[in-house]
Amino acid sequence: MAIDVRFGPGVIRALPDVLGALGARRVLLVASAGTRRRAGGTRALLRGYEPRACGWFGAFDPNPRVEAVRKGVAAARRLRADTVVAIGGGTALDVGKLIALFAGRAEDVERYVTGEVPLGEGRGLRLVLAPTTSGTGSEVTSFAVVYAGTTKYSVDAPAVRADAALIDPELAWSMPPYLTAVTAADALSQAIESYWCVRSTGASRTDAHEAARIVLERIGEACGPAPSKTARTLMSRAAMLSGQAIDVTRTTAPHAVSYPLTALFGIAHGHACALTLPHFVAYNAAATADDVLDARGASFVVQRVGEIVELLGAASPEDGRDRLVRLLAGAGLAMRLGALGVRAGDVERVVENGFNPQRAANNPRRVTAPALRAMLHSIL
Repeated sequence: MAIDVRFGPGVIRALPDVLGALGARRVLLVASAGTRRRAGGTRALLRGYEPRACGWFGAFDPNPRVEAVRKGVAAARRLRADTVVAIGGGTALDVGKLIALFAGRAEDVERYVTGEVPLGEGRGLRLVLAPTTSGTGSEVTSFAVVYAGTTKYSVDAPAVRADAALIDPELAWSMPPYLTAVTAADALSQAIESYWCVRSTGASRTDAHEAARIVLERIGEACGPAPSKTARTLMSRAAMLSGQAIDVTRTTAPHAVSYPLTALFGIAHGHACALTLPHFVAYNAAATADDVLDARGASFVVQRVGEIVELLGAASPEDGRDRLVRLLAGAGLAMRLGALGVRAGDVERVVENGFNPQRAANNPRRVTAPALRAMLHSIL
């Protein structure tokens, strides 16, 4: 199912037309209280479009949790919604995706999320997504992440993909510097990981390369004290492109390691990815025939990582690692684990929880526990 993607400043004003084309009559709007306030409420957002019923759901925290999805599903059922419109950052979009997916299913949300019950086919509710940050690219992907306890799950199926995505850079222009840096780091990590992923294709690498190029060139300007609208608009485009890329490939080791850093220490997702991304540049560049996971071989992997190193303007993978660390630090991200509350005694907990099987297998070079342990100790 292709997504009706609309990109550009002011495109959110097309929402009434999109809802009309979908035949939406009972609409659940998923957004945080802050996003709802900034949007001006139902009247401003729908601008004259009058569904038979409309409600809001915003009972979720910064990282999507099963409990929040369960409450959202109940809200959709009470409203008898036929359409979900999710507006916000990655959490709002993922919660909206999962509400639309599960509202018409009989079993409890957690049983589907954990894989206890097969997901099955189809989605009962129509789905429109509008991001207000420029990092996750969730508006164009066919998966959503959600925590059950401290475990992060990915619900991955064609039915998760939205009917329409309204990517309006104006909605992200007001992001504060740290949030801009965090979301930019997420888009950059997605792009670079997709580029070297074992599932990469020529088309996915084209999107990933362009997304990485934009972030590398514009992150300083976008995160500065007086960011230009041009830079912020380009960051929204980079997020979209990185989303398109990982929709083909999925993510790899930096994302796998990021999940326990977020779950155990509360480090923002994009920041958690940024901590190990530079070090995996050097690590993956050293792939050999003995530890390569990409069926195309070690030379293919080394060449792809070399192209990332070239994009960084670096002379070697180690130089690329160091340049990337400096770039992300310059954008306002602490790049040492110790500065974020992770101590030497915590490393083993991260190692034990940092091997998401699917994402670790997507990495072009096998990641071993000793290698990851050494990497984490090196950035304490």
